[in-house]
Amino acid sequence: MREIMEEPFFVCVYKKDGMPIGQIVSPENEFPESFEEIKVKSSDGDNIEEKASEFEKIFESYCNSILSYIDMLPFIASISPMVGDAIRSVGLINFLKEKSGKTIETEGRDIFEVPSRFYSDFKEIADSANKASAVGRQIPKMMIIGIVSTYEHHLARLIRKILSSNPDRLTSSDKQVSIKAFLMQKGSTSSKR
Repeated sequence: MREIMEEPFFVCVYKKDGMPIGQIVSPENEFPESFEEIKVKSSDGDNIEEKASEFEKIFESYCNSILSYIDMLPFIASISPMVGDAIRSVGLINFLKEKSGKTIETEGRDIFEVPSRFYSDFKEIADSANKASAVGRQIPKMMIIGIVSTYEHHLARLIRKILSSNPDRLTSSDKQVSIKAFLMQKGSTSSKR
């Protein structure tokens, strides 16, 4: 049987203020000194940024944002309620263990005997823990709102770019034009050039 030699690869993780901001993979241990020096290269070696139109850049930004949401949403949606519940449980249990004089442990439950002078502290911790748990359950909904906001943000950038590329068309007429008609007309005039 022939032995296959595995060549190692190198990964450089760039950090800013101690936090990872990006990485690059290379078969050799040679990397630029800073993440800012890295240029995205096309297959022929030219810088994609120089060739890309503003529309392409906006579209690429939108795609990257949506793909990030697609990657993260299932994970965060599954873990966020558990995090809130864990915070609630750990905080309450630690408080009860610290302040109780006696604990009765049975299968499936623990009963803590806590002096009445700690009731207001207990109530405050319990209320705070319940709020944290409620927020944990809302995080998946917040991420859905984030997806919609991302779409609206990038759509607004595209519309702004379209209007800024031909502003006199917008101001030269009192006629009301739908965005669809404007875009269709804009596309036909640019193809004539």
